[in-house]
Amino acid sequence: EGWHAIHVHETADCSSEGFKSAGGHAKGHHQHHGFVEGKGLHAGDMPNVWAHEDGTVRAQAFLHNLELTDLVDEDGAAVIMHESADDYKSQPSGSAGARIACGIIK
Repeated sequence: EGWHAIHVHETADCSSEGFKSAGGHAKGHHQHHGFVEGKGLHAGDMPNVWAHEDGTVRAQAFLHNLELTDLVDEDGAAVIMHESADDYKSQPSGSAGARIACGIIK
């Protein structure tokens, strides 16, 4: 039970150890990460989510800087959950820890 970072990543590939094959945050190249830093955010950055003791999560987020074509392009996209909360300032991924879950966006 606790808070976890969740981000859209640039590639629809959850096959590698630690889900590294999903790449970095969607449209995150040449951008800073985090709401608190004040320099903008990656298009795939979403608010932290609360995971209940039974593993369930319910979340809703608006990603104004992503379009459907960004998510279903040649290499697709994935949603990654991290082991800890995003601190909304540390580079490049909010000091959120290891990737613990991965889902492909179709």
